[in-house]
Amino acid sequence: MLRVFQLIQSYWKELLIAILIAAVSVLWWRDHQGLVHAYDASTKSYEQRIEGLKSSYEKEVVKKDEALSEYKKRITILENERQDYIEELENSKADRKVELINLRRGDPDGFILKIETQFGFEHVE
Repeated sequence: MLRVFQLIQSYWKELLIAILIAAVSVLWWRDHQGLVHAYDASTKSYEQRIEGLKSSYEKEVVKKDEALSEYKKRITILENERQDYIEELENSKADRKVELINLRRGDPDGFILKIETQFGFEHVE
């Protein structure tokens, strides 16, 4: 035992350096393990977020497609209604033209009076 004590007394600096190196190594290893666990946790979190974003994107694509098809249906309906309205307008214009031509031929004075009252013109001969 005395010999061990003498050995420690003569090499205490070297032993202290070895103990400190061992302590620093253990602490470094624990810190490294903590960083590895934190990295793994953040990687899993990012993967979950990416999956959530993919799912959200897919839902948005489906909603966009539905909205686009609904838009196309409405455009078709409005275009048909517009075409019907144009046809009705053309028919009413044609009927009105025939009516005014017949009025002018049949009753020129009534035609002049109608134009004067409707547009505010004054008939000059």
